[in-house]
Amino acid sequence: MEPVEVDRRGKMKRERLRVTAFVIAVLIASTAAYLLTSSDTGRTVNITSISVYIGYSSYSDSYFGAPVHNVTANYETYGAGQSVVFSIPFHNSGSSNHSVNTIFTKQSGFLVTSENPGLPVNVSPGSTSYINVRIQTPNANFAGNLAIYAVVS
Repeated sequence: MEPVEVDRRGKMKRERLRVTAFVIAVLIASTAAYLLTSSDTGRTVNITSISVYIGYSSYSDSYFGAPVHNVTANYETYGAGQSVVFSIPFHNSGSSNHSVNTIFTKQSGFLVTSENPGLPVNVSPGSTSYINVRIQTPNANFAGNLAIYAVVS
């Protein structure tokens, strides 16, 4: 009686195909999950500078300085839809208390989501208050100046 030969090459080939199919399925699923959760939209938000526009109640007011403050140079590049925080100083050079009442942006797609400390913020004469403003970037490509507005009294 002769020994029975078992074709192991066929079984190994099927196992390799099964493992390869499994690896490909995992790669497809993880790539789909990555893209569907907006982990990488391929969009960038390049804020080249920040301008803070101070809305005084009178044209002669200047207790927080000039009506427009510019932060120059290439500021930062972010991902689309990212939440970022900017610290804005308000120095009261007046002789009485003044307050920062509202901070917002009119820039398309940008959204102020919070301020810390919460508004309104009272600033004593000769003092500086730093307000951390959390802004959501647009879900689109952007390159340019970010205009932030502050209503004060």
